[in-house]
Amino acid sequence: MTNSLKNRCISFFLIIILIFAALPTSAAEAEPNVLEIDANNAMIFNADNGYELYSRNADNLVYCAFLPRLMTCILLVESGLNLEAEITITTEMLKNTPEKSSINMAAGHTISLRDLMKGVLVSNSQECAVAIAMTLGGTVNEFVAKMNLRAVELGARSTIFTNPTGYYSEGTCQLTTVRDIAKIITHALSLDYIEDYSDSRLVQVSLGKTSRTLYTKNLLIDSNSDYYSKRATGLAISGNAEQGFALASIAVNKNMRLVSIAIGSESFASIFNDVANMLTFSVNEYAFRTLVKVNAPVTEVEVILGKDRDYVTAVSEKTLEVSMPQSVPDSDIMLVYNVPETVDAPIVKGQKIGTAEYYHEGKLLGAVDLLAQTDVALDIVGQYTGYISKFFSNPYVWTVLIIAFVLVVGYMAVVFVANKKRIRAELRKKRDRVKVTEIKRKNIKK
Repeated sequence: MTNSLKNRCISFFLIIILIFAALPTSAAEAEPNVLEIDANNAMIFNADNGYELYSRNADNLVYCAFLPRLMTCILLVESGLNLEAEITITTEMLKNTPEKSSINMAAGHTISLRDLMKGVLVSNSQECAVAIAMTLGGTVNEFVAKMNLRAVELGARSTIFTNPTGYYSEGTCQLTTVRDIAKIITHALSLDYIEDYSDSRLVQVSLGKTSRTLYTKNLLIDSNSDYYSKRATGLAISGNAEQGFALASIAVNKNMRLVSIAIGSESFASIFNDVANMLTFSVNEYAFRTLVKVNAPVTEVEVILGKDRDYVTAVSEKTLEVSMPQSVPDSDIMLVYNVPETVDAPIVKGQKIGTAEYYHEGKLLGAVDLLAQTDVALDIVGQYTGYISKFFSNPYVWTVLIIAFVLVVGYMAVVFVANKKRIRAELRKKRDRVKVTEIKRKNIKK
């Protein structure tokens, strides 16, 4: 082989090696989806099933200015008041407002409850929050008491509200945890209006005969912003360098609502970058997984008195899909059957046998009803044989039979003895008659 041919062969093999090296690695060898954020406290969760994807210091006490305003809107929606009803802004409402917003309200202005809620959710308006609070509670303090009671009812037991505005003052005890925020956000997303209004880049509100245009403070949903994220669909933002920045936003992926919360980032830009990264991470990491398909066999149950078969196959009533991290292996999902040990024939196809529940790390992912896959007829002969067997297997029956047997045997013994005595008596009488007859014959002969 010439040197030229050798060089060509070596070059060819080197090219092949480089091509294979450039190919993407398999899923098993791929780098994990890593989340890097600056926020000290954070969480990503699925708002539709509560599944937690990521958390960092989620139970530490933190300050979160947007949470009181969100709770204020929750109580407004839950009040059942007509949101088109208008109220008049009073001097007292403005006195209780620490910082004014771009809505620029004055005493005597009239505004609807709906527009007040828009002002809170879109532009973080403190005077709108106070106006709602005093309308629902009479005074700010009375409304704050309602806020704290509702927080406890929602399971946010580490949360303390001191005002409806989220205003920060040094030494404030208005604290919460990221886990509590997640609980309150989950409830807020189950109500009307809140998610839609918080996802608005701008809204028009009416103050009497004039109008105001309010712009969102959440730059993730503002397409004109450098921080715009196409994945973000709203929620809330608050903070400054003194109190710390906090942001919550939603990413919708195949009807999944993935909520990201970050608190304690170092700067305005950092909080937006953190949540944008969290939203991307959640969408890439979450996926729908089919736990069981409709009519798929799940388990078998023994059938009592079944004709031609002694078991029935239980199949899933429906297809069960859940959204969960791709990194969770199927082997980590636990299946729990809720079926009886046995069922009695006859069985009708489609008859409910029990349920199957799917868990991961103790959390219920979903459940399906289990139905009989086929009919199972009743074995009539076996049924009556079973009745007889069951009858004679009853200890009370055997007790009665033994007593009856003893009585019968006793009765027969008594009858036997009585008959024996009667026979002896009759034989004795017969002998006596014979003797009398013989005596009479002797007397006649004489």
